[in-house]
Amino acid sequence: MSQIVKIIGKSDFLEVKLSGERKPNQESQDAIEAFSVIQFYCAQFKLNKVLIHIDLAGDSKREEILKMLTELENKGWGKDYKIALFYIKKENNSFTQILTKELGWNVGFFFDYTQAKDWLLTE
Repeated sequence: MSQIVKIIGKSDFLEVKLSGERKPNQESQDAIEAFSVIQFYCAQFKLNKVLIHIDLAGDSKREEILKMLTELENKGWGKDYKIALFYIKKENNSFTQILTKELGWNVGFFFDYTQAKDWLLTE
C-alpha cells in the first residue's frame, strides 16, 4: 500500500491523515485499503463522523475514482458516514464531488481545516 493512514485523534469524530502517493493503476486499491483501516477504527470507537487530512502526491484518474467509490460503497461507506475531506494541497476534486453527491454520500470538500471541522460537527 503506497498510502499511509495515521490516526490523529478522536472525540466526537475520528481524525486521520492519509498521506503517500497515488500510483497509476493502483490508486483505487490503495484507497480501499486505507478506508478499510479508517472504517475499522470508526467501528472500534463507534463513530460515524470522520475528518480526513488528504496529503497525497499524484493525480487521480476518473476511472480509478469511480472504481474506488463503487467498491467503498459495497464495503458500507457512504450514507452512514459524514466525511470531511481536508485537502492539504490544492487539487481538482470536482469529479469526486459530483460522484459522491450522485451516490447520496454526506461528504464535504475543504481546503481549510477549521471549515472542515465546523462542517463536520454541525448536525
